[in-house]
Amino acid sequence: MIPHQFVALTSFFLTTRAITTYYGNVYQGIVDLGNMLMLGTADDLNEQGFWNSNLEDRKEREKYFEKEQDRLNKLWERALEKATVSESFEDLCSLVVPKSYEVPTGVVPPVSWRFNMIQYGKDNEDSHTFDTPSHEQPLRSLALNFTYNNLSGDWGDYINRQDNKGPLMRPARQMFTDIFIPGTK
Repeated sequence: MIPHQFVALTSFFLTTRAITTYYGNVYQGIVDLGNMLMLGTADDLNEQGFWNSNLEDRKEREKYFEKEQDRLNKLWERALEKATVSESFEDLCSLVVPKSYEVPTGVVPPVSWRFNMIQYGKDNEDSHTFDTPSHEQPLRSLALNFTYNNLSGDWGDYINRQDNKGPLMRPARQMFTDIFIPGTK
């Protein structure tokens, strides 16, 4: 009788393990696919210069301007040289007109939207924040929510990396929080 129970219990655990592994792999595949899509979007934004700082954006524009300036200067020098040899103003005008494949297509936008142009932070005058309505705030007198160890309601400022715990409590943060969130630095 014991071998049958052992076989049944073993088959139950193996079946459970197989099902869990299968659905875990399917879920991990979905997560990986989502991460790859997000990475593709981030790469597209990188190609458009969305992650560039103000200085990097200015350098890219200066590099584009210098490239165009060099192209136009070379075009002018070639045209002037050939027109000087032929001593004809019509030749100069015809040589200065660029070929269709030489003309750059598109226009550099006057403003490039970048990540660092987004307003953030509670002290930024351009960011608009709204107070949480009182009927949506947790009841602080009852310890029925995960915020009962933070009765002051001060969560710090993540954007500006300001910690809400004092220097004496920071090393023992896990003892004073219900959900441990590690430091940001």
